[in-house]
Amino acid sequence: MIKVIKGDLLLFLVLILAAVTRLWSLQKYPPALFSDEVDVALQVKSLLASGRDYYGNFLPLQFHSFSDVRTAIPIYLTAILGKVIGNIELAVRLEPAIMGILGVLAIYLLVKSFFGKTTGLLAALLLTLTPWHFTYSRVGFEVTTLFAFFVFGLYCLKNYFATQKDLFLVLGILLLALTPLIYSTAKLSLLFLPLVTLFFPGTTLGKNIKDKKLLIGLACLFVPLIAIALSGGAASRFNYISIFTDPTTPTEINVMRKADQGDDLPVGTKPLILSQVFRNKYVVYSQRIGNNLFELLSARFLFVKGDSNLRHALPDWGMLLKTESLFIFLGLYFFVRKTHLPGVIFIVCLTLLAVFPGSLTRDGGAHATRSFLLLVPLILLAALGAAVLIRKARYLLILLLPLLIFESAFYFFDYFHRYVFLSQRQWHAGLKEVILSANKKAGPVVISNSYEQPLIFYLYYSDYPITRMQALIKEDKLTTEIPSQFGLGGRKLADRPVYFANIENRNAPEILKITPATYYLLESDLLNHEYYIPKAKSVIYLPSGLPLFYEIETPEPDPLN
Repeated sequence: MIKVIKGDLLLFLVLILAAVTRLWSLQKYPPALFSDEVDVALQVKSLLASGRDYYGNFLPLQFHSFSDVRTAIPIYLTAILGKVIGNIELAVRLEPAIMGILGVLAIYLLVKSFFGKTTGLLAALLLTLTPWHFTYSRVGFEVTTLFAFFVFGLYCLKNYFATQKDLFLVLGILLLALTPLIYSTAKLSLLFLPLVTLFFPGTTLGKNIKDKKLLIGLACLFVPLIAIALSGGAASRFNYISIFTDPTTPTEINVMRKADQGDDLPVGTKPLILSQVFRNKYVVYSQRIGNNLFELLSARFLFVKGDSNLRHALPDWGMLLKTESLFIFLGLYFFVRKTHLPGVIFIVCLTLLAVFPGSLTRDGGAHATRSFLLLVPLILLAALGAAVLIRKARYLLILLLPLLIFESAFYFFDYFHRYVFLSQRQWHAGLKEVILSANKKAGPVVISNSYEQPLIFYLYYSDYPITRMQALIKEDKLTTEIPSQFGLGGRKLADRPVYFANIENRNAPEILKITPATYYLLESDLLNHEYYIPKAKSVIYLPSGLPLFYEIETPEPDPLN
């Protein structure tokens, strides 16, 4: 009884730690909603107002955005949360934060079902402290929701194998089948799920392939995927990022074939036969996939440098703590010893499920979002390794524990201090303040798009009428061309004197040609015209205190001139 209470108390404390680290100052760190998060907020606002996405599609399975097709479940969950708390901006980040906390509970339950309560607690603690999971839990990405659904799904299947209760099978298949409606690359991950299921540790392949209910359930995994395909647009995102649609590939192959014969070649020279054998799209695609796979599984990506995108990871930090590397290697050794060949196949399939979809994309070699499910096998192995140390080498654990605590504390300090200033531009900090200021202006407004395209920010933060927006988007008339005499390169909002544009000719004697008007410009927009900076009515600053936008007003034209 005492052990049960102690275990439950420890789990409660770990969940409290997960909640505090993921919820504290959620709207301040990171410093602003970036464009994708604002897009989600606009979709949620449109959904709550009309039951449609902002392209006018009613209760869609895929939300049509300006530059992408978004998965449905995170948006519906955010809409529910936004309705409950009355704050859509907060809901955009609160939904992944809550799912991040639930993910900690899910990994505890799954690992506990494999190796017992102690190992489950260690898994929950390690996931709580892992930079990869922590960082994404504080941003409006879909992957913490994907992680929670996926791990709870595996846990339900584990319970089905243990109890043969149909309820667990139905819940497990349902949760896993919904993953393509959470994150787009999960469509490809589904291909590996039957193998992961059939080789579940503690079961036998022979028994599983004779389980008709299980086989029917595995077939049902693909029903939502079929529904997405029938709704249209299922492959649009993948086609955009796939290595197979990279337009530079043919040119790259031709350059390599020419290089095989030297630089001084007559025009029309045919490539060598061996060049055609080794320099073709199939070899290039295979190399890129292999390179991406090895990079995703490399120590450099996992423990040293991580993802170079500052919205995905902190600079000079791996996706996991370096201390976790020893736990993972120990865990892998003992997992293979404990489960033998079925366990090896299970871990391999679970790993491929996580990394293979991302390896098919152009920048997938170090893309933390597309490979987020790699956390499942890594945390499972790390927890097992830590549990082995507790049982067999406590003296080593005593040495590693202070290192883990110090490394975690260092990471959190870096995140809540230096990272804010290093990444502030990637989070498009300052644009919300620009729009709120522009909303107060009665006359024409020009907002520079040198920093980031401001349209989506304006539509959300200006409370632009949803039905009007949907109608204009449907007619492809939301924005119009800007008259050339204004000296601007960009677009004008159709029914308001609001311009999202750059200064076309910064060397012109006069660059602010709309009068009267309010311009919101960067310092780079004012090259050769720096004399406007001291005349700025106000300045919008970055969190670091650096000036970002200058608000410059042009006067009424002189009627006597």
